[in-house]
Amino acid sequence: MFSLLLVLVLLSIPTPCTDNLTKTQMQNTPVLQDQAHETKKDIATISHDAQKAVFLIVVSNASGREIGQGSGVVVSNDGKVITNYHVIDGASSAVIKFPNGAFFLIEGVLAADMAKDIAVLKVVWKRFSNCCSGRLG
Repeated sequence: MFSLLLVLVLLSIPTPCTDNLTKTQMQNTPVLQDQAHETKKDIATISHDAQKAVFLIVVSNASGREIGQGSGVVVSNDGKVITNYHVIDGASSAVIKFPNGAFFLIEGVLAADMAKDIAVLKVVWKRFSNCCSGRLG
């Protein structure tokens, strides 16, 4: 959980603009342009903003027996979430659960890197974006 909090903190730190960027480059780089106008946030604000994006993931084997749990975070409103690879390794199915009681089935693995211990998953969702999308940065 500490590593997840660290990721959330790092994602929220605005990237400083450099003087080497021209006005045209700034206009064509929306991430830098948006971050240049953001104010710095304290840890409490970052945590509050990201709270809705954090979930519990419960994984099961082929017979439906629970074989593990972990945490993860929503990374997009279209149902992409991330968790640690070791959490889903060997699982046949998974469900994510949010503090507000909402839960969603995992449709599949979009990408995974065993060496970096990270997996991007796709959620089966209806109104997912209204339910559980927090602001990470």
